[in-house]
Amino acid sequence: MSGISVKMRGHCFDSIEAIAEAMKNSISGELICENYRRVGLVNVGILSFEKYFFRNGSYASLTVVLTEDGEEKTADIIAIY
Repeated sequence: MSGISVKMRGHCFDSIEAIAEAMKNSISGELICENYRRVGLVNVGILSFEKYFFRNGSYASLTVVLTEDGEEKTADIIAIY
């Protein structure tokens, strides 16, 4: 298992939905879950991807939690392989 947290500032993307769309277009795994919620002043999104590798018969999963509080966007990324 591996994880990282990335903080983003500025206006490179308008929303976490735009970040999620860019991720969906660039990740080759199957999208298992996509969900968005607003909690108070914070927008939260979760994406979960899964990929099966035939060569060694194993799975890899990638979970991304996107948060946005107006000024700052954060992506918490967890991979299990």
